[in-house]
Amino acid sequence: MNSPESKKSIDKTSGKPALTAAGETKEQREFRERLNAVLKMNGIDGRGQITKLHEELEELSWSTARSLMVGGSYPRAETLMTLQRVKGLSIDWLLTGRGEPWLAGTKPSTHNLWDAVLFINLANEAKGEVVLAPGLADAGLSVHKVSGAEMAPDLYEGDYVLVNTNIERIEATRIYALRGSGDIIFRRIEQSQVGAGWRLVPRNPDMAPEHVLGIALPGEPTTKSLIRVIGRVDKKILAKA
Repeated sequence: MNSPESKKSIDKTSGKPALTAAGETKEQREFRERLNAVLKMNGIDGRGQITKLHEELEELSWSTARSLMVGGSYPRAETLMTLQRVKGLSIDWLLTGRGEPWLAGTKPSTHNLWDAVLFINLANEAKGEVVLAPGLADAGLSVHKVSGAEMAPDLYEGDYVLVNTNIERIEATRIYALRGSGDIIFRRIEQSQVGAGWRLVPRNPDMAPEHVLGIALPGEPTTKSLIRVIGRVDKKILAKA
């Protein structure tokens, strides 16, 4: 049975129950979520997260490490200074979200970039705001929200996907984020079997493929291309509720 000081909620990254403190303020919750994001990038995640943090930051007791993960109150100044000195984290960013997460000259680990994405609920429960941990853009990764049902059931409207711009060739079995003259769309790409050009293939059987004269991979000029490939969809990180 949970203690009266804590309650069960759902972790927005893993979808699993997460222990959080009752009466936690918005500011305290956002501090905890920012801290969790950068810790995940350094492999401190999942089962035994509290123990891992305690072991890496020997100056922190296990109970202090637990309070950082569970939330409910701000850490003491000494704890913040330890996080800054050992992990290179900016205290200002941890507390307010302002500025850069890492101190100048500090390079974050990229151990677990795929899971370093958080979804923070807004006041309106039907919406969500994507918060990216630092380092994703430097690794050529970005998050995009799906609009339309062209790739259903693989992707539904409202899904979020992690897009990798580090691509050198097109694979017919993969889904790509594309930009033409309008919004970002998601399609599979096949070379045309009847003449030059490419076919943009939807997953939805009620929609027909579209023929385009040319495409440009990330970093290539678009002078003769009608479609820009933003990147390859590597992971769906939040399914539509």
